[in-house]
Amino acid sequence: MDNITGYRIAATALYGIWVTPLFIIWCVSLCTARRKKDPVRVGVAWMKAVFPFWIIALVFLTIAYGLRLWVDFARDNYFSRYDEDVLLAVSQAGDSVWGVGWLFTYIANILVLVCFAEFCSGFVLVLTGANRFAKPIRYAALGTAFVFFILDIAWFGMVMKYYNAYYNYLRDPSPPRGTSAALNADGRTLSRLSGALDILLWLASLPTVGYAAFVVHKARAAPHLRNSAGLLLAATILNFVRTTTEMALTATYGLGDRIITPLYVPHIVGPILSCIPMFVLLVLLFTIAIRKQKGPWSNPPQQTQWAPGTVPYVVPNGTAPQQPPMIWQGQPPQGQQPYYPYPQPGVAGYPQQPPPPSGYPHAGYPHAGYPQQPVQGYPQPQVVAPATGQQVPVTQEPKAPGVATVPVS
Repeated sequence: MDNITGYRIAATALYGIWVTPLFIIWCVSLCTARRKKDPVRVGVAWMKAVFPFWIIALVFLTIAYGLRLWVDFARDNYFSRYDEDVLLAVSQAGDSVWGVGWLFTYIANILVLVCFAEFCSGFVLVLTGANRFAKPIRYAALGTAFVFFILDIAWFGMVMKYYNAYYNYLRDPSPPRGTSAALNADGRTLSRLSGALDILLWLASLPTVGYAAFVVHKARAAPHLRNSAGLLLAATILNFVRTTTEMALTATYGLGDRIITPLYVPHIVGPILSCIPMFVLLVLLFTIAIRKQKGPWSNPPQQTQWAPGTVPYVVPNGTAPQQPPMIWQGQPPQGQQPYYPYPQPGVAGYPQQPPPPSGYPHAGYPHAGYPQQPVQGYPQPQVVAPATGQQVPVTQEPKAPGVATVPVS
């Protein structure tokens, strides 16, 4: 096994190892990272769109290097039954699949930029209550993404044309004069177009870092969003580092003439510097998207908490209570509902169940919701005007047992 075969084995492993965990995270995000038509969470939808494109890119790149490995092993004596036409066909298929993989790679890179812009705009909308620059930023991000997509499609078309001409040149026993020079010129054009895409993606990643830093600055006054804003800034920095390394590798080995690229650069350094930062930043975005109380929401979901020996109570706005819930005596404050604990028989000193206040029914009482009847007291004595010549009767107060009364004359 020569050096190129070993490097291709390493590249196949480095691209294929991320497919399974990313697919699992994407499936989980479809169930847990919900947008719920919240204008703050538009970035969540874009994040879910990044996953399948990046996964498909990794699958195609893994298949491409696997086909190249098959050709390397087939050229050995053990697989000598395959003729050269079959080997060239498999090689052309591997290079074409490689081009499709990079097509989806560029699309994933473009979607990541739009995702960052939407996430940052959502945070600003939550922190400030209004974001008048949200729509201009969205249109700018979509317009930039459209330009990058057109360049990506143009690059992919040139790649397919180049590999078709190259393998036809290898199959032709007597190629026309000037074919080799034309292929070299097309290869330099492809390298320059790929370098232009890498430079543009690097330039577009700079505003996302600045926007995320602005979000972190605004989140200082919101402790529940401070951690998520920090994760967003870390994700944008990772994307900036990733695009910087891609641009540096392309500028060093792809744009010059007659530069011999070391084998470890496209097979080891490239996959490591591309796949690991992308995996980490997608995990960070997934973490932000699944957070309920500490994530970007217009109205954070209410969190139900339990107190020992009580019915569940709802913590408003996601803030954890610092003290146990109070039991109101009399009427509760304006706009709040009363709280009643369940009695615990056999526990000494536990307060007994208070009578339900009027107008506030509770499910723990058997007659909840029914109007209370006033308690009937002793009837008042009836005083009737006497007739003429009759004596007015005197009503005596009821005497307590053992207490003598003095008759009134």
